[in-house]
Amino acid sequence: VPQGHSSVPLQASRLAVLHLGNQGETVNSEHISGPSRGEFSAFATLPVEFTMTLSQEYKPGDLVVIKGPHGRMQVQPPDDAEPGSVVRYRLGPRPDFEIRVPPGAGPGQEVNFVRHDGVEVCATVPDGMLPGDIFGVMPPAVMVLVPEGAELGDIVAFQAVGGPIGWYRALVPPGMRPGRYFAARLPPPRPEPSRGWWAEVLDAL
Repeated sequence: VPQGHSSVPLQASRLAVLHLGNQGETVNSEHISGPSRGEFSAFATLPVEFTMTLSQEYKPGDLVVIKGPHGRMQVQPPDDAEPGSVVRYRLGPRPDFEIRVPPGAGPGQEVNFVRHDGVEVCATVPDGMLPGDIFGVMPPAVMVLVPEGAELGDIVAFQAVGGPIGWYRALVPPGMRPGRYFAARLPPPRPEPSRGWWAEVLDAL
């Protein structure tokens, strides 16, 4: 926490939080024990950012091939990108929410609110934000590579490499095709199973 700022969470008012709904284009996933018959196995990665230098032959609107987490991939540079310029490309989800920084809040402080499904979300005010400024809240998600043969509505099973251990599954959303990535929101962690009274007795021996 930056010096001079409290780490005490600040409760965001209902008016301070804007739920972006389906604009984020992030699908939900669920816990599974492993891939089942009829499901596709897919690669997945945590959000990542690339830096690339455009060639002198680059023309606005061209697609550029870069080395992605699972091989070569095509990306679209910004409209104002020029030949020879350095651009950044982020492979990650879009924000689920937008928050207006509450009065008295500053960088490093936390804002808590509850999603429509009852899950509590904790967001940290980014550096440079002042009361009244708006920042996006990214979902806890991984980027899933649509495997060959998969199409809209198919179930894909994946592991969140670099993230929580375990298997998950999600449906391929509209507009996706093999070789493209979509964002899959990870479910809340599973509660740890109770060890039972006999385990507590053994621990006491």
